[in-house]
Amino acid sequence: VDHKCQPAGALVMTPEGPVTVGSLFEAGEDWTCAAWDERSKESRWATARAPTRAGVQDVYRVNMTTGLSEEFGYNHPILTEEGWKAARDLRPGDAVVVGGRPGGLICYYRYPVKSVELVGQEECYDIEVPSYHTFLTGGGVVTHNTSARLTPNQRKFYSISGQMLGYRMLAQAFYGSEMAGIRLNMLQHTGGFKF
Repeated sequence: VDHKCQPAGALVMTPEGPVTVGSLFEAGEDWTCAAWDERSKESRWATARAPTRAGVQDVYRVNMTTGLSEEFGYNHPILTEEGWKAARDLRPGDAVVVGGRPGGLICYYRYPVKSVELVGQEECYDIEVPSYHTFLTGGGVVTHNTSARLTPNQRKFYSISGQMLGYRMLAQAFYGSEMAGIRLNMLQHTGGFKF
């Protein structure tokens, strides 16, 4: 699992305005988000998949000098002037890219980070936007989406093995929790085997 996710109370931008990640998870349906087009440097409407559970994680609050505060899972990538940085790696003075609502006159702003603080551990959720691989939070912060899901076309080639179930049982025995996910090497099985 790559842990690019947000807690249930985090807001994301939709055509109807900011909506919580938790309510989108409960709805269990694809939805429309504001995504960031890295080529044109502007926001666009895009289809996002229903959020999925990513397990309990450290959550960081990023406070900007403008008064805007957003919460992210520890490894959630946020776009800065210097490129993508995980929430836990942001530092005061970093300039976070904030996109405007799609169709607006201003494409984006840069908000300086005032402080970053660990606020605790919470259940977090992954969001995937297949077309742009980015989305905007309720406050417009440009963030990256997860890239760890198997698509339905890929899923048909996999089955759960005894070894995977064994890992799950060990995780429960040692850590008392469910595994959030498993990282896989994708193997191409046509035209010769290769990773």
